[in-house]
Amino acid sequence: MSAQRKYLILLTLFTVFFSVPYSRAENFYNINSLFGISIREVNSVYTDDNGFIWASSKNGILRLTNDDCKVYQLPFESPNVMIAKFVKHSGKLIVYTNNGQIFNYDEVSDDFYLTVNLSKRLNNKYLYIYDIQIDKSGKLWIASNFGLYTYSSGKLAFKNRSLTKKILFEWYDKTKLFLVKEDGIWLLDTESSELKRILKNKTIN
Repeated sequence: MSAQRKYLILLTLFTVFFSVPYSRAENFYNINSLFGISIREVNSVYTDDNGFIWASSKNGILRLTNDDCKVYQLPFESPNVMIAKFVKHSGKLIVYTNNGQIFNYDEVSDDFYLTVNLSKRLNNKYLYIYDIQIDKSGKLWIASNFGLYTYSSGKLAFKNRSLTKKILFEWYDKTKLFLVKEDGIWLLDTESSELKRILKNKTIN
């Protein structure tokens, strides 16, 4: 990744995190009306290698083609789901919820199954997941209101207790993550766990 692209990603993250949404003139189509379904408050959108468009929401997962659609109901184990978002890695499609339920999509059965329920694993009903990213080995890096965790091969590990406020992730390179926080932008080395602030939000004392 070129230095120009890295800083473009950095600037985009910072803008999204702190800016106020604005309206612009666009042409929109109501998927619910076109296909006779009921999907509201879409949280994330993903286009796979086959050209399918996927949209996630707490009401289900929607897969769209040019002339058809399919709705998948996630097998929630815990109630009070407000958000469901995609995270993708090496062609694998994963969905996570705000309360720590993580689902994998299985192409053979054409369905989603529950991989882990972090709230239950931690015995913490107050857990809130801000963001999840996946590293080159397939390990999940999980930002929550109780700190930073990793999850791999059924093992959950605690990484950092200080990162409890809202965080957004994006990869800088294969081993480092941009962390966008209220107080600025940080760089996390996932191999050494070193955390370094590279841009300070001067509006925060």
